[in-house]
Amino acid sequence: HTIVEGGEQRFHSVKRGIEALSDGVDYIIIHDGVRPFVSQEMIKRAAKCAEECGSAIPVITPVDSFRKQNEDGTSAQIDRSVLRIVQTPQIFEAGLIRAAYDTEFDQAFTDDSSVVERVLNHKVTLCEGERFNIKITTPEDLVFGEAIDKMQEYKFKPDANTWYWTIAYFISFGSIAAAIFLFYDGGYMLAWVVAITIAVIALMALSIPRRIVADEEALDIYCISDFTTLPYKSISSARIVEQKEMILMVPIFAGVGFFGYYGCFFNLRKAELVKIYASRWNNFVEITDKCEEKYYLSCDNPQELVAFINQHIHPDNE
Repeated sequence: HTIVEGGEQRFHSVKRGIEALSDGVDYIIIHDGVRPFVSQEMIKRAAKCAEECGSAIPVITPVDSFRKQNEDGTSAQIDRSVLRIVQTPQIFEAGLIRAAYDTEFDQAFTDDSSVVERVLNHKVTLCEGERFNIKITTPEDLVFGEAIDKMQEYKFKPDANTWYWTIAYFISFGSIAAAIFLFYDGGYMLAWVVAITIAVIALMALSIPRRIVADEEALDIYCISDFTTLPYKSISSARIVEQKEMILMVPIFAGVGFFGYYGCFFNLRKAELVKIYASRWNNFVEITDKCEEKYYLSCDNPQELVAFINQHIHPDNE
């Protein structure tokens, strides 16, 4: 990499960085150094958008109310549904952003997308940003940044088998519905079958695990419709589970294969009820609480998750 001396304004720093790049690059990514919590997922999402559309500007929807203050001291409400909060990294085709920055500084340039729009009259494409991708510019932002820095997030990522099972579910449900529609003459049975099918799909869908968030106090397991909290003070152990230990898990009240594996299972090896939150049948972590209740989680980085949990339940071992 090459370090380039910055300029008087953000515009000048970006311009010098662009000028230092070789002519062989296809896309240029511009990121604010004061946004240290950008995720790999967000960068990949923006890159894909830029490849498809030529530019990618991450944004999030505001949650506050806004008012515009007039010169006479009066104010008026602004419809926040049409507003978006702009973030970085912003990604552009190299030729596009080079042409945009071939100009002089203007106070109206607040970010790279504004340079492209004002200089070239070129529309940019918005993509999904992240709320944790905060910009640290005030002392108060440091407080939020420290809290985010202490937080770890682990994704539930389905594997090929999970997707095969999910597709099989949809085909089965669709086949049953089609068979009833084609061959059943009427009555209450069709309504009952449709209602039960919809209820089963809804119940399974609402329980699909989404992510694990670990902060300084507890481990939160988020599903579509609810979440489970495991305070560290209630956890006695956490360990990596080998694949062979998960063989004799029998679903009791659980979803199996429909975007994952989740709910209450019976462990035949140990004759005990356990709870499973998984999007794939591997990469398992076993968490045991002080009441001997066991939770099995699958995630993209089980070693890191176990280390993080053990760091907080055994702080003296750091």
